[in-house]
Amino acid sequence: MSLLFTPVGLSLYLLLALLVAQAARHTRMGFWGFFWASIILTPLVTGFFVLMTQSVPAKPTRPTMKRESSSSAARGAAPSTPSRGRPPR
Repeated sequence: MSLLFTPVGLSLYLLLALLVAQAARHTRMGFWGFFWASIILTPLVTGFFVLMTQSVPAKPTRPTMKRESSSSAARGAAPSTPSRGRPPR
């Protein structure tokens, strides 16, 4: 009987697949893609692919604009900055 088909062998195989998937979190295929590829192929083959792939750069975050408080707008107060570059009246 092969070592792979014992409970210890299956546990080691799954552990290696999880380690490869963890290393591939920031790639295009991601964690689950490489995890299932490791199950279908082998963790060693997919581990080689993880080493050869590039990480996907993080998406830049857009700065949020501050909104005026609704209480000053409700009172009819003039906006603090002129709109469209026009001087305030």
